[in-house]
Amino acid sequence: MRVHKALAPLILTSSGAVGFTALLSFLGAFDKPELASYDFRFRWRGEELPDTNVVIVAVDDQSQQELGLNWPFPRSFHAELVRNLKKAGAKVIAFDIEFFVQTPEDSEFAEALSEAGNVILARKMGYRRNRWALPAPLLRRSARSLANVDMPYDTDGFIRRAYLLDQEGNPFLAVEAVRLFLDLPPPRLEDHHIFIGPIEVPIDRRGTMLINFSGPSGIGRFLRYSYSYSQVLDGETPWGMKLLEEKGVFRDKIVLVGATYEEAHDSYPTPFYLGTDLLLGRKSLMPGVEVHANIIRTLLRGNFIVRVGRWTLFLLLFVACTGMAALVAHMKPIAGLGAVVGASLFHFWLALELFVRFRIWVDIVAPVIGLGFTYVGVVVYRFLKEQKEKRMIRGAFSHYVPKKVVDELLRNPQLLKLGGEERELSVLFSDIKGFTSISELMSPSEVRALLDEYLTPMTEVILAYGGIIDKYEGDAIMAEFGAPLPLPDHAVRACFAALDMQDKLAGLRDRWVEEGKPELYMRIGIGTGRMVLGNMGSKEIFDYTVIGDSVNAASRLEGANKEYRTWILISEATYLAAKEHVVARELDLIRVKGKREPVKAYELLGRREDGVPEDLIPVLELFYEGLRLYRERRWEEAMERFKEALKLRPDDGPSLTFLGRCERFLTDPPPEGWDGVYELETK
Repeated sequence: MRVHKALAPLILTSSGAVGFTALLSFLGAFDKPELASYDFRFRWRGEELPDTNVVIVAVDDQSQQELGLNWPFPRSFHAELVRNLKKAGAKVIAFDIEFFVQTPEDSEFAEALSEAGNVILARKMGYRRNRWALPAPLLRRSARSLANVDMPYDTDGFIRRAYLLDQEGNPFLAVEAVRLFLDLPPPRLEDHHIFIGPIEVPIDRRGTMLINFSGPSGIGRFLRYSYSYSQVLDGETPWGMKLLEEKGVFRDKIVLVGATYEEAHDSYPTPFYLGTDLLLGRKSLMPGVEVHANIIRTLLRGNFIVRVGRWTLFLLLFVACTGMAALVAHMKPIAGLGAVVGASLFHFWLALELFVRFRIWVDIVAPVIGLGFTYVGVVVYRFLKEQKEKRMIRGAFSHYVPKKVVDELLRNPQLLKLGGEERELSVLFSDIKGFTSISELMSPSEVRALLDEYLTPMTEVILAYGGIIDKYEGDAIMAEFGAPLPLPDHAVRACFAALDMQDKLAGLRDRWVEEGKPELYMRIGIGTGRMVLGNMGSKEIFDYTVIGDSVNAASRLEGANKEYRTWILISEATYLAAKEHVVARELDLIRVKGKREPVKAYELLGRREDGVPEDLIPVLELFYEGLRLYRERRWEEAMERFKEALKLRPDDGPSLTFLGRCERFLTDPPPEGWDGVYELETK
């Protein structure tokens, strides 16, 4: 069930992307760019050899110059051309020339057509009244057959396809030429294929076949097998028809006769068309007769191009988009965009390879657009989902945990689970001295108001140094530094926060004295070390907090202030991490109840940048000397040093504490093997 819930939005997103892409595709939005990508595939593939069974006789500029005539030529010339080609052994002669108007020379041309018995004449669908435009009556009766020479245009005006049969089942020029060339029966249409004898031709829903062009128009392609009309007509000169006949140029070939000069306006853009031929300095349009030659080549070689159907394409696209949605859903937006771009480039390369190797046309534009829509859909879905989650998290936790914790949860919602990570942090505990006794003398509302006045500035100090409030327990505060965001100087921040909290409280005491309110004093303990940070508790209710020995040590140090008459105690680990920035006095080795390893305690005195007060320096020197003697069990000598320190500073709490211990140890010394560790009786 969980898998289904997770996949449902992704499937819905990919379905929407594919559906919208399909709609745009059926509306023709991608037609022109897809056709452009189809043309690019031909140029990527490069040129192929023309079919040597096809020869072109071109009515070109050279013919008009050598014959001294402009087009159209007298039909007596066509008669002589047919006789020469027949004599040269041409198997099929096909005219891509219109002979729709009757002339006095038709009888001579008709006689040549009858004698040859292998000539195909062109016909076209008329633009008026949907009638055929046919050759002159005498000519059409004399020709072997008539064939349509119309060509279908794509939406951009290019020629990429060919009609094979008209609505009445009659063949077009290329089909009829192949049929006669191979002595095949009339073509037939069966199940989206046209059969020309054994040749099975795939066609699209419009009944057209994609032309597999061998290359662009020009020298080196079909024009390599092209001869000038005047050269074929010339039977006398050594370089004329006599030479061509000796070489067997037309023997057993399909000969196409058509106009190739520019003014004939019978040239078309094809997939290899680039606008301007830089070598020839003219537009590289392909004459219609050369287009017919490429159609015949495609039919004879059987190297048909097949386009993957739209429904198959969009089914595959749905699978791809669903997979991409599942992938992107677990990636950052930039990485997801990279994945989509990478998948699009792979599809582009695959489409090129399928075309070059297997002549399969797989659409490029629609799938790439579909992947793009999927990416946008997933990003939008994730954004909306994250906004919903953020609103939920902010609403649920903003009143219970610090803002930084909420922000971290918003960035990483996966943190909202049981467990945590081990990390080095600093933790601070603070508590008001004798607050229970003070609160007993006040009403609940007065206690609450006093706590508000106290906790607000203390919290501001902690937050100012990057700490977070773990919890409040009445007047007590627990805070962490270095969580949830790592802070390399967390120990320094904790120490500075403690010093500023004491300064802030001193200011509050001055005001409270004027207002007649109780004076509050605060004890602080700080510990540093490895601890587990995260959500602790049950699956239903948990707390974002820290646990570990260092946490316990900080709590005990806060309580140990009472023993040493100090206000801020820090652990050895805290001191070592912050000693370049703070001044502290080593006090004692403390072993708390229930623990075997002692903790070295330091009294935090101030910032190193502020230095040590001049009057405190001799006090510290005397204290350290007394501490050394104390650890050597030289109680009387130690007492003298502590007394001297107290003469300079009567309220020095640590000196008072150790003086009292020395007096007690004089009468009740510790056992042999004593290691100088002081056992705290309370937790």
